Amino acid sequence: MKVGLSGYYQRAFRLLRDSLETVSLLDLFRADLSKIGEWRTADNKTLKKMFGPAAVRDALDGFPQFAGQKAGRARAHAQLSEYAAHATQRGAVLIAPGMKPTLGPFWSGGRNRPALSQ
Repeated sequence: MKVGLSGYYQRAFRLLRDSLETVSLLDLFRADLSKIGEWRTADNKTLKKMFGPAAVRDALDGFPQFAGQKAGRARAHAQLSEYAAHATQRGAVLIAPGMKPTLGPFWSGGRNRPALSQ
């Protein structure tokens, strides 16, 4: 929240996407405790193949408590990726409203605005 309110929108969205991926991974571990050991001992190739965001979403859909949620999880991940993690027009609008790039932090223009040190 602090990062987003400070004007670093893409970084804030990226943190949200990372949080979403972590929650999905924890949901997988809750659904199948054996996956914890596999994840802990996996090499990089296996981590990407079996525990990457798309693989985790696919695996979760195989559990009754998560059935039917795959599309929503995929949509949320795609939107957060589009706005924050990949170079896209929609993401650029976050850091360049009105096509005028501005570097944060952004102040709302209130009377009690803190002075920026030189």
